[in-house]
Amino acid sequence: MSLQYIIDGYNVVKHAAFTPPKHIHHKEPELLLAETIRVDKLCGSPRNTALLVFDGYPSGPYQRKPQEEIEVLYSHEESADERIKKLAARAANQKNVVVVSDDREIRFFMQSLGIKVVRVEQFLALKPKRRIAKKEALYKTDLTYSEMAHINKELRKLWLEE
Repeated sequence: MSLQYIIDGYNVVKHAAFTPPKHIHHKEPELLLAETIRVDKLCGSPRNTALLVFDGYPSGPYQRKPQEEIEVLYSHEESADERIKKLAARAANQKNVVVVSDDREIRFFMQSLGIKVVRVEQFLALKPKRRIAKKEALYKTDLTYSEMAHINKELRKLWLEE
């Protein structure tokens, strides 16, 4: 069962918790968010898809890669909130839809349809797990407990002059 994420683009990009990976240097919010989702695997399984919905019109050409799991939509004349509501309401299997937004109106609308709603901060909280695992790997040692105890004993002698 793959999930379809419908994401309120500017709601995520402008959130205080949004910090893209350091190596991503896009200035366009849609590219910045798409790359962050891809790199940090915020949608989980590669089979899950993401639909990023932004207000207005594109600022430049968005180059969609073939078989890409992330699609960008613009609301044009209507608001992104209205577009998100329509997309979710027309979804074939609403049980597989996850909407990411902090907008209260969207949250109430999705709850009335029985669609799962995730706050932006919860969605972005998926990212640190991967980075923490890498950090823990840096401190992992190949020493046994007895070797560590021996080193600690030697250091205690040197530093405490025992």
